[in-house]
Amino acid sequence: MASLQGLITLRARVPDGGAMLVLHLHERHPEPAARHGASVERLSAGELDAEVEDLKRRSDADGPDGE
Repeated sequence: MASLQGLITLRARVPDGGAMLVLHLHERHPEPAARHGASVERLSAGELDAEVEDLKRRSDADGPDGE
């Protein structure tokens, strides 16, 4: 999956005026990331790939004019 496609897919999760930090990492324990007060959402690479593919399918089904 291209990283741009992943960012486009994830941008819908960011509220207006919000920010997104995307990390690719291997955690030993999830607590350190969550203790800094921001919301943390974890997706596996497979989950993100599936979301990108779903967005592509829906976009293709809508046609070039969004119909």
